Amino acid sequence: MKKIYICRVIIKALAVPLITLFSLNKFNLFSTISAIPVDYQFEVGLTIYFSIFEAIAQIIEQLIDESRTTITFTFYKVPEEENIKSNPTIICSDDNNGVAYLSCHIALAGNIKKLRKAELCMTLPEWLSTQVDSNNKVLSKQDNTLIWKFTSLIPSSGTKYQKADCTQKIPFIRNEPDNSLNITLRPQMKMRGITFKSNEAIIQNKE
Repeated sequence: MKKIYICRVIIKALAVPLITLFSLNKFNLFSTISAIPVDYQFEVGLTIYFSIFEAIAQIIEQLIDESRTTITFTFYKVPEEENIKSNPTIICSDDNNGVAYLSCHIALAGNIKKLRKAELCMTLPEWLSTQVDSNNKVLSKQDNTLIWKFTSLIPSSGTKYQKADCTQKIPFIRNEPDNSLNITLRPQMKMRGITFKSNEAIIQNKE
């Protein structure tokens, strides 16, 4: 369980009752209603006030969650093995003419403007290359750098909060026969205001 989530639960558990009691002691609306017996005015006020502040806290939590912008990038070999906590290894072996494939799943959530401006990049070493379909709307290649942009994936207008995802299958091509070469790759994002999470991919030249 994440530390941030635990802190949020504790803060909410302490704040809602304290605010409820403080507000109730300042002014109990139900003490002005003669239909409610005096002995029950505090109890009714406590129940109603607590419910109101609990609902307000949930609304605030939802607004905070929707204000966050996140991109999650996961490398995997087959869909059954997709796990951001696992780092897949592929081998550009002679059996496959020096080519190995790796898939990635990109999940986006948050502010439309931030997601449309977001850009991921991953530069390959000289001994490794790749090919990208010219019709690909998200992934492109410049020199030996893979670049992901999401302007075609995210609408230009509409709700401020948007979710989207895409999957790419990337071929990695060995340029050198030396079997001592291997590298750990991870895409990078420099834009502020976006939480980026990713696992790593380990690519070997030979077994």
